[in-house]
Amino acid sequence: MKEEDSQPLVPVTDEVMEARIVAWVLGEASAFEIAELERLCAEQPELELFRRRMLALQGLLAEAIAPDVDAAAWKLPAAKRCVVEEAFGVEETGHPERAATRRRKPAWQWLGAGAGIAASVSFAWVAWRLSTPEGGDLLVGEPLSVSVPSAIESGMPPSAAERAELARMIRSQEDKVEERRRVLSNIVREKQIIYRGDESVFGNAGADDGSAGRVADAQAKLRQQKIELESQIKSLLKYDSEQLMTYASGLDLPENSIKILYPQYLETRMELDAAKSKGLPESDPQVAHLEAKAQGMKKDLDQGVVNLRDVLRARMEMADAQLAQVESLKMEKQTEAVQTVIPPQGYEDAKRDFENDLEELAALKKKAAEYHAMPPA
Repeated sequence: MKEEDSQPLVPVTDEVMEARIVAWVLGEASAFEIAELERLCAEQPELELFRRRMLALQGLLAEAIAPDVDAAAWKLPAAKRCVVEEAFGVEETGHPERAATRRRKPAWQWLGAGAGIAASVSFAWVAWRLSTPEGGDLLVGEPLSVSVPSAIESGMPPSAAERAELARMIRSQEDKVEERRRVLSNIVREKQIIYRGDESVFGNAGADDGSAGRVADAQAKLRQQKIELESQIKSLLKYDSEQLMTYASGLDLPENSIKILYPQYLETRMELDAAKSKGLPESDPQVAHLEAKAQGMKKDLDQGVVNLRDVLRARMEMADAQLAQVESLKMEKQTEAVQTVIPPQGYEDAKRDFENDLEELAALKKKAAEYHAMPPA
């Protein structure tokens, strides 16, 4: 297998993914691609639906271009056909068209059977409506097994009616979750609760007031500054020799003297190398002067690296202290809003209702994914 086939299959665009699925249906995909596509189709129902459509299209194309088969090839032999006709009481005649005409019943004879079937269907529908409570779905806490027949547990493929009912329930539950989200968002906005980020059920889309936003922005900046300082300190400890000096001279800090000394040190080294290339001995006054100057500048650079590490550590400690102060302020503001401004249990009840409805919606979508994975009834 090529090296690029060992990488996981990432759907860049819909066109690329559809092309890979078509290649899979046509038998042009590798074993690795087939495994990755099967995983993606299991995770994303829309991809599985597209694959089934391509399989159906392939079957239709195969039937369209298939050679015509003799109509007599699929008929029963004459002897067996006579036995079947005798069992159904059909007289053998020399005119099959006339016999078929005699076997065809008048249209009015089917009206009674059709009326009986329609009456049975109507009675079954009325009985089902009477046995189902009003609003009997997940919106009032009804179990999933009551509203949607458990086709997966029984091992039977779900029917079109079951799929449509499940889709309707998902839409209703999504509307309910959106309503719960709006209620909780209004409470957060009115009571000035900082409830945004990884701790929030809204992700990064939570609402807060102006002061809460400033506190959260300050907290994010301090965390980013702390990450940068940690990276700079680790780099100063990891590098050595010329690589260390090159990295240190690139740090844009007011206390960084290396960014001025290092270019001067390189210029002195170039002058020393040029003097030696002319054949001047080590005892030459010019060579000795340049050598002493370069050694002194090297010591200053080493001391500058040490000082730079101390400065970064001091900034790190200051960032930790500021971050702790901001987090304490954030916690105090949130606690004050919850305990003194919000009515008892108002915020907690709204949050709990939102999370419960969100879990029910996830359960419905999981069942829908299982339905999509099963063949239609």
